[in-house]
Amino acid sequence: MKMVAKEDIEEGQDLTPPLSPLSYSLQNSILSSADLSAAFRLLSLFQSPPSTCPQPRLFGLLTNRDKLLSSEEPDVLLKIRDGARELAKARGNFSDDVVLEEAVLCLVMTNAVDVQDKSGRSLGIAVYDKEFSWINHSCSPNACYRFLLSETNNTPAFHYQPKMRIVPHGWQLNFLTWKAYQLNFLPIKWQSETEQSLGRVQLRGIEMEMKMVAKEDIEEGQDLTPPLSPLSYSLHNSFLSSADLSAAFRFLSLFQSPPSTCPQPRLFGLLTNRDKLLSSEEPDVLLKIRDGARELAKARGNFSDDVVLEEAVLCLVMTNAVDVRDKSGRSLGIAVYDKEFSWINHSCSPNACYRFLLSETNNTPAFHYQPKMRIVPHGKIDVCSSSELAQGCETDDGPRIVVRSIKRIKKGEEVTVAYTDLLQPKEMRQAELWSKYQFVCCCRRCTASLPTYVDQLLEEISVSNMEFMNLSSDDNLLMDEADKKLNDYMDEAVTEYLSADDPESCCKKLENLLTQGLQVEKLESKAGKSQLNFRLHPLNHLSLNAYTTLASAYKVWSIDLLTLCSDTDGHHWEAFNMSRSSVAYSLLLAGATDHLFRSESSLIASAANFWANAGESLLTLARSSAWNLIVKSGLSASKFSLQKSKCCNCSLIDRLEVDSFIRQAQSAGLKNISNELLDCISNLTGKVWSSLIHGCLHLQVIKDPINFSWIDKSTNVSDFCTHSNKSCWTAEIISRQKSERYTNEERVNIFLLGVHCLFYGGYLASICYGEYSHLASHLQNVLYDEDNSIQ
Repeated sequence: MKMVAKEDIEEGQDLTPPLSPLSYSLQNSILSSADLSAAFRLLSLFQSPPSTCPQPRLFGLLTNRDKLLSSEEPDVLLKIRDGARELAKARGNFSDDVVLEEAVLCLVMTNAVDVQDKSGRSLGIAVYDKEFSWINHSCSPNACYRFLLSETNNTPAFHYQPKMRIVPHGWQLNFLTWKAYQLNFLPIKWQSETEQSLGRVQLRGIEMEMKMVAKEDIEEGQDLTPPLSPLSYSLHNSFLSSADLSAAFRFLSLFQSPPSTCPQPRLFGLLTNRDKLLSSEEPDVLLKIRDGARELAKARGNFSDDVVLEEAVLCLVMTNAVDVRDKSGRSLGIAVYDKEFSWINHSCSPNACYRFLLSETNNTPAFHYQPKMRIVPHGKIDVCSSSELAQGCETDDGPRIVVRSIKRIKKGEEVTVAYTDLLQPKEMRQAELWSKYQFVCCCRRCTASLPTYVDQLLEEISVSNMEFMNLSSDDNLLMDEADKKLNDYMDEAVTEYLSADDPESCCKKLENLLTQGLQVEKLESKAGKSQLNFRLHPLNHLSLNAYTTLASAYKVWSIDLLTLCSDTDGHHWEAFNMSRSSVAYSLLLAGATDHLFRSESSLIASAANFWANAGESLLTLARSSAWNLIVKSGLSASKFSLQKSKCCNCSLIDRLEVDSFIRQAQSAGLKNISNELLDCISNLTGKVWSSLIHGCLHLQVIKDPINFSWIDKSTNVSDFCTHSNKSCWTAEIISRQKSERYTNEERVNIFLLGVHCLFYGGYLASICYGEYSHLASHLQNVLYDEDNSIQ
């Protein structure tokens, strides 16, 4: 049973006239509880009892009797059994047949709504007819209700009688035609110490869901919008104390005149979220809004206490601003766009992404065509009058944004993007979305009855050294504690690396975490204390973060060694080993992310970036002059160019430029290109992986960084880990390696592997960012500018 709108309804409109209750119980109940008093009133409405009972519905309302009587909660069963007997006695029924009383009491328990006065104080309960009771629950509702109480003498009378604008869905139902007492649809009077009438309930439309949908079928890798200019932005140094305030100040200057009433739920057609943000339980959020609104007011010359407009605009920026990044991923500031972009909702499994066009990027080629607008607002919506904005409010000098599909999108399907990092587990994504935007994500990935394959891996932790592997509720709390400690350990290691510039210490700490896990002491009642060992799955989100940090730290460590001791062969050896470890972790990160991308295609942007980084690292290693120390008859760096390289297994990258390859690949399709390139990548990795990880104790347990099918055959994360607490690189290992000469064939294979990784990353990037994206240009430079890549 549900109610639906029988016409288009704007937000903030009444959906029903005032509805009187079927039954109610306010303040002092005539029986031992409000539920029983309301049930007694309902029973008095019958002229004669139903011929058969129990019925699934009475008065057209669901009783839920069968479900409630099969409840596993003893308090519920006791309430129904004892309550039915008390009702029967009050009606003069002293038989054992209390089925009708049970059904009516269950009806009240199922359909009653809490009646509250204007201060929010509970007055009792009421049950309404199907026009209200058939309205179902949602955690993202589109309507609310209010009560009209006779005690509220200052409640103005209606200037008009609202009409009924909602109807039952599929109103071809034949309910049992029990003869009930003729209800008087005037307010029902009830006497107590002071005369009150039960509040009539009235529905009112609230915030409508804004979303953008495709107006035609769209293939993956296509632009959905032309370049969109921002309404407001703040880049680099803000002229106020924060980027949010600077962008809000620009917004305020767009008003031709302030809104007649404020705050509005929307300004410029964009949601402000002011009410939600001001009711936040996070004190930092409230302080930011209060102090920021005062700073904005002063900057505008407003020295009064009325800063409601400033609060609303600042909340609008906090809700709708998007982080602007350059081609290297460095944050430049924020920007707020019109509804064509801001109405695109979030999903943890989105079908679109976006890129920025910055005026500073002079080498960004112009569009060969002007992309058309291929998405439209859902429904007929007109929430923003053009008079609200100053003419020409959109600026051409700010960062423009283009939305692009990463999946096939059907006509009428909602277009979504990601507001958060998709390589985080569900709880972390939900916490960030609530903290920043005050909503709970209900996308397909978040609402799956069981965690998706990707989410399961991202949070997978193994417990060892336990007599019994089945965790009790206390052990689950211990697992939460261990997860927090693992996060804290990771954060501490990364923070120390970034602040103290100590890559060696960071590498030792993170590899110790990956190999040894985390020891947690558990107190047991009989056996005393025992040590539990918590280990990260190789695809846990913390493992991925560790690979990212280790790739960077080993690279910095290598550079530091060459800078400080450039004249010593031993340090060249050690620096070369650090470079190999950095490359190995980059390749492992790319392969791990690609494995997740195979199950969740919305991770394509992450996969593209990690493959490109791995390819660049491999090419840099292959072109390094350090090879002359370890290969007796080394090849010159000039031998390592794309023009002089050829893959014997595929023809995709044979003497092709990146942009030519991308155009050829796009015509072949993602699946075919991915499979062909990954076959070559897997084959070449098998030839060089042992060389890349030689001497690195943690990496040696990774059997294959590209094909992770071996993970599914292992039953415990500890199978992936070693038990050594030695440093990854020791003088003994380095000395032994000096006698184990590498070959030119390994160097060539490393170069070819790097080329394949770059082309694969470039192709994935072309789907996300377009054929002429900054990443494609960067990859072209990496491939052909070998003179600048030699170290």
